[in-house]
Amino acid sequence: LRWRRRAVARYTVTPTRPRGKGAMAELQRIRRERGFAAAVGSAVGGAWAEFGLVMRMRALWRVVVFSLCVFFVAKQWVEYETVLPTFLERTYGEGVKIYTIMSINLWGCMFLPPVIAALTGDRETFSVMLPGMLVMAASPVFLVINPTVTSAILWISFLTLGEVFWSPRQSAWAMSLAPSGREGVFVAVSSLKDLLVTWPSHVFIGWLNSRFNPNCRDCRDSVGHFCDTALANGTCTSSLSICDALPPIPNATMLPQGCPATCVDCPGYEGHPLALWGTILGFSMLSPILVFLLLPFLRGRASQPFWCCFGTRLPAPAAPAVRE
Repeated sequence: LRWRRRAVARYTVTPTRPRGKGAMAELQRIRRERGFAAAVGSAVGGAWAEFGLVMRMRALWRVVVFSLCVFFVAKQWVEYETVLPTFLERTYGEGVKIYTIMSINLWGCMFLPPVIAALTGDRETFSVMLPGMLVMAASPVFLVINPTVTSAILWISFLTLGEVFWSPRQSAWAMSLAPSGREGVFVAVSSLKDLLVTWPSHVFIGWLNSRFNPNCRDCRDSVGHFCDTALANGTCTSSLSICDALPPIPNATMLPQGCPATCVDCPGYEGHPLALWGTILGFSMLSPILVFLLLPFLRGRASQPFWCCFGTRLPAPAAPAVRE
């Protein structure tokens, strides 16, 4: 008994922070007994304690590291919404069915995930996510080879195919690592990195557009339509107004290109589609490479080689008696 007293004397006993189903009842009791300020302090202290516990979890940092690794390939979701429409419109004119092409991703993400989940549900997580990530990362190669409308359709199609393999599985994998009873805090903390990487991503994409896919304001009217109609006096006009910024073109109706219907036709325009899509492809390929190199850490099996578990199936769920 004396030994127990000496051992216990080294520790400080503090009240347990309210958490779980009885948290609100405990906070109400503290408010009645010690006042509103004490209840608020207890709630804030409990939240801070939960945050500290989650931050020390190795599982959290596995999710954070994976999210940072896939940042480069995930940029394609922003690029197909901001780079692709401007590229198609500036290169091929206003008649391109831009949003019909972009809807391929919408319809694919609506119908394909249940099919992919049924086919790969028994496979090890990274043996499904890494090939899907590789397909999505390599999808801009079509536009690098030949930047046409058909290549844009192929890019969105393969982007969608790769996405439905890894993106839904990533969410399920992250939730499987969350500790019981702390799922909300775990997901909230692991999502904090989104606040840090969103702004640099948009800045980088804006730089790509301005550097390799610039606008041609001199060949547009005040609204933004191309000055693609030639008048008899050599003035180029759009369907709405005369383009004052574009100087008259002598015998405009006799020129092979006529008045500019795209930025490519605009005098002095310089676009760099190969550099644009090559940069996007190069950055996207960083994600599967980083994930492959960090596979032991991400799987939580630091002693195993990179290629373990590829092609393996998950074990069948154990019966309740066996689990006991």
